[in-house]
Amino acid sequence: MEGPPQAGLGRLAVVQVKIVVDHALIAREAWAGGKPLEPGGWASSLPNHRGLGHVLIAALHHHLSVTPSLKVEYIGFSSGAPLVVVDDEVAAALGVRAHDRLLVKRGGREVVALVNVARRLPADTILVNEEVASALGVVEGELVEVAPAPPPKSSRYIREFVLGSWLGADEVRAIVEDIVRDRLSDVELAALVVAAARRGLSVEEAYYFSRAMVETGERLELGVKPVVDKHSIGGVPGDKTSLLAVPMLAALGYYIPKTSSRAITSPAGTADRAEVLMPVNLSLEEIRRVVLKTGGCIAWGGALRLAPADDKIIRVEHPLSIDPFLVPSIMAKKAAVGATHVVLDIPVGRGAKVATVREAEQLARMFIEVGRRLGMRIACAATFGDQPVGYAAGPALEAREALRALQGSGPQDLVDKAASLVGLLLELLGVSGGKAVAL
Repeated sequence: MEGPPQAGLGRLAVVQVKIVVDHALIAREAWAGGKPLEPGGWASSLPNHRGLGHVLIAALHHHLSVTPSLKVEYIGFSSGAPLVVVDDEVAAALGVRAHDRLLVKRGGREVVALVNVARRLPADTILVNEEVASALGVVEGELVEVAPAPPPKSSRYIREFVLGSWLGADEVRAIVEDIVRDRLSDVELAALVVAAARRGLSVEEAYYFSRAMVETGERLELGVKPVVDKHSIGGVPGDKTSLLAVPMLAALGYYIPKTSSRAITSPAGTADRAEVLMPVNLSLEEIRRVVLKTGGCIAWGGALRLAPADDKIIRVEHPLSIDPFLVPSIMAKKAAVGATHVVLDIPVGRGAKVATVREAEQLARMFIEVGRRLGMRIACAATFGDQPVGYAAGPALEAREALRALQGSGPQDLVDKAASLVGLLLELLGVSGGKAVAL
């Protein structure tokens, strides 16, 4: 064999490879034919044969340009992102460590998975989770090709963002695409979220993230206009106004496909409350059918592929109780459902996400500008956020209280707030005396 040995193989590896040089073509044919190289068999009589298979994987990969194949076994769980487990010696031979990336291919399909390393796994085996199995369409016992995958460019963009650089449209698009494709690790995604929380997003960055989130997901096409929507930035316990606003607007003849998140920084999100009363895991076609039939619908955005990058970011934000991607998160979901007119509730007060009216005004300006660039008309309301809305907090209690309010016996502050927000949206649509019309 010619050429320098692969880094990390060591002199013993070179000697062992030379010992089996007569078998190199046999090994190459085995790999090329999709048959994993067995450390036993013809190599079993050689010294240190447990590690020899791994040595040959690296040596043949370097010298003969052969891609190793490993036999699939299921881990049996979903982790939310592609994940594989290989033996520690296989990992060393491939030049990867825990949390590095491995390119896994089969039959023209490929996926980049994060690597976990274990001891005493069979040398010819790779454990895959449900995300990898689904992406490749493999079943247990089938062979997949593996190779180290370099870090995506977006990893460098995130590092630059952490160090203080501003992100351009191309950098943001690359980051969002890699988030959607699960090419970023939880550590990298957490770094992005924390850096955004510490420094904040510019209007341009918020717009770039919003646009990229929409473009990398699916869209709801209702074929009607106007399409209205209402959203609260959250953070106030008991704020169940969406459960009132949606039926109020639908009763007035407007179309409102309300997609909502689960709890991020409060006891319950709108999707959590609504799920007490009805299914919220709806498909786009189900949402379309319901909205065109009844005028309104409440669905969990995480069950859809509307701005899927946002749902992955929320998974990091939730345990940290921070929400730095608030503007792109909301604007992307609204644009993805085709909203033309949106009213946004910004609670202000101690314990709320926004502490002062001045901060609320700054946030409102960002919402309005990002919305304008996305083709939407936005109205923002700074509301009282020092205390809960109504008397109940928690999904079931809030759902019951919302039903009572719709029946005319709910807390006055809840009814007043819902009517005020709906009224502001009606005025944005050109209806005078909006609150009175809502009531």
